[in-house]
Amino acid sequence: MLRHSLLTLLFLVVTSFPVFAYKMTIYTDQTSKAKAEQVKQLFKTTYPFNQYNIDFEIVSATAAELNCAPDPAITRLVVCNSTHVTTDSAARGSDQAFIVRDLAQYGGSGGGVPVITTQSDPRMMLHEYLHTLGLSDEYEYSASEAPRFCTSTTRSPNLTVITPLASYASDAIARTTHSSAIPWYARIAGTTLITNSTNLGTGNVNSTTAAPNTGNAPLALSRAIGLYKGKTCRNLPATGSGPAAASWHPGGEPTIMEFLSGGLGGPTEQIVAGIYDSRGVTKRVAATTPPPPMPVTVTDGARDDSKGAIINVINNTGSSSSIGR
Repeated sequence: MLRHSLLTLLFLVVTSFPVFAYKMTIYTDQTSKAKAEQVKQLFKTTYPFNQYNIDFEIVSATAAELNCAPDPAITRLVVCNSTHVTTDSAARGSDQAFIVRDLAQYGGSGGGVPVITTQSDPRMMLHEYLHTLGLSDEYEYSASEAPRFCTSTTRSPNLTVITPLASYASDAIARTTHSSAIPWYARIAGTTLITNSTNLGTGNVNSTTAAPNTGNAPLALSRAIGLYKGKTCRNLPATGSGPAAASWHPGGEPTIMEFLSGGLGGPTEQIVAGIYDSRGVTKRVAATTPPPPMPVTVTDGARDDSKGAIINVINNTGSSSSIGR
């Protein structure tokens, strides 16, 4: 009975720690697949993606299968309507499909399947994938784009549109008035003001762009998570005589959602990690030096590790050890 129980225990120890990887499949009609490979390497070296178990696959497809075209109104917005990609990626067990279209044109798009062209920086795919995860642009929209993308109900993990009051008698009043319109409100510390003087806002997004993070630790926050006024929606047409609607962000520095050369920034890293954790994506186990075996005292004075002691009991050939029978 003891032999059977210990064998069962060893079997459970070996088999009870499965690792479930998140699978990304990149479809491309570029013969060399060079741009798709650059995208793959970018994800593998960017925090926090490099902390999770992600499997990558690059798959060839024809231009017809990808079915991409520029948006008539915004030519840099390249959109693909590919039933082939959605069907094939599902058959492959992919969690996220991407498209790299071989076009002599700069552009891309987010949506269910992020897209970039081969004439675009591979970092654009990171930008577009953040759209897929629900994040918003942080660069300044043109006068024609702002009304289309900035509305009174625009809310995302990294942007909200709020029309401020003319003034606020206290920070508490500002919090009561706008907390429900700030998706990250729960992450704003009680000691961090969302007003400055009598105006809304912890401050303005500054001009120092967040650096790309290729390390294994999150960036330190350069400024506390708060309510920072950005430039995304400042070309909205004025309505009335009061303050105009504006875009607001959790972080105080520009990120890759504004400049492709930038990094995610501390707040966005936290957002992405939270999304992955909520989806059950497992983290990679850091390579470490295993500790020395734990000694087990046996009756003949010899010392053995715990694994050897268990094997001795199973085989019933070793000395009587301190493990109870």
